Amino acid sequence: MNRHSQTIRMVLCLSVGFLLATAALPGQDPLQVAPNNTKLLLENDRVRVFEFRAKPGEREPQHSHPAHVVYVVKGGKARFTMPDGSSVERDLQAGQAVWNDAVTHTVDVIGTSDVHVIAVELKSPAAKK
Repeated sequence: MNRHSQTIRMVLCLSVGFLLATAALPGQDPLQVAPNNTKLLLENDRVRVFEFRAKPGEREPQHSHPAHVVYVVKGGKARFTMPDGSSVERDLQAGQAVWNDAVTHTVDVIGTSDVHVIAVELKSPAAKK
């Protein structure tokens, strides 16, 4: 194999590896991207329940959720940024429950207080026995 072919093969392998690695980013698990802020409380074949806590200025890197409900234990202000760069700021109120369709986003705590939420992610319905 000549040097030119080796170079082309190496570039192709690196390109494919890069594409596979970046394609996986939107599907990142919040428990993996923010292990210091996120704690698994329950998981079974129907739901996954976790707790998220963050201080002002902290960021939860890009991650994805299936359809889910969030219950706000301690409110605060947060910015949710989607992969296309669009974002929305929300004032989360203690006691509030919010339904969300499947989403990929980053979360920045931009207020002056800690944020504490419980998230319940829905899984596909269990197979009938």
